[in-house]
Amino acid sequence: MKKFLVALLIAPVMAWAQEGVEVTKKVKCFHSGELLEALVKQYNEHPLWMGKEGENQVALTINPQTNAWTLVQLNGKVACVLAMGEGFSLPKPSKKGTV
Repeated sequence: MKKFLVALLIAPVMAWAQEGVEVTKKVKCFHSGELLEALVKQYNEHPLWMGKEGENQVALTINPQTNAWTLVQLNGKVACVLAMGEGFSLPKPSKKGTV
């Protein structure tokens, strides 16, 4: 009976977590060339990873000396900083078949 009550209490929380939550976040956007040039010249950040999201590209730039990083979304001529910070670690590759 105790397990049933716990499950009954947790069910609404789990349902909410599966739906997700929409948030609004202000981001700074610049001309793509200017932003990428500034990341390299002013902050010595270089792309570590690039991916595609529909028509957009996403880039993660890092500076290993300062541990600074920036996550940028690019769409044609506009680039927006999604997040930036200091402090990161690069995980060691795992053995095949493990996470």
